Amino acid sequence: MIYDFEYVPLPDDRDLERRFLLEERMQVGLPKDHPLAGRKKIRLDQLADANWIVGTCAASCRDNAILACQQAGFDPRFGFESDDYQVHQSLVSAGMGVSLLPELLLTGRHPGLSVVDIEPSPPVRRVWALTRSEGARAPATEAMLEILEREAKRLSRPAAR
Repeated sequence: MIYDFEYVPLPDDRDLERRFLLEERMQVGLPKDHPLAGRKKIRLDQLADANWIVGTCAASCRDNAILACQQAGFDPRFGFESDDYQVHQSLVSAGMGVSLLPELLLTGRHPGLSVVDIEPSPPVRRVWALTRSEGARAPATEAMLEILEREAKRLSRPAAR
């Protein structure tokens, strides 16, 4: 399993095949006491003065956050960096900043976290099954891909564009 972002796509690899599973909207994580926390939707430019919690690596959630904010008209100010979305949730809940969070990772939401939809167009995260090229696969690969596709259909809904 691997993911990328609509704004930061994965490069092709001649020895690997990707099978699309699902896409999900990114949402903004805010502390419960943030002035915008009670809204159904916000624009990212409303958070231009916030500290942003981002990933540590380029071509990851870090670049996705940077590009989403730039598309909204500002460069985000980094407060903290982590590649763990649970850490993002904890830092946001503690009032240390705001973060873009994928929908599916919010099933175990921190109690101090408020999640708000992004308008007009939220960034999208895409989830893929990554396998060796067809001739080099283990026999169980196809069965596992079927299970992953079935579960992806159960979990997914079209990402808002």
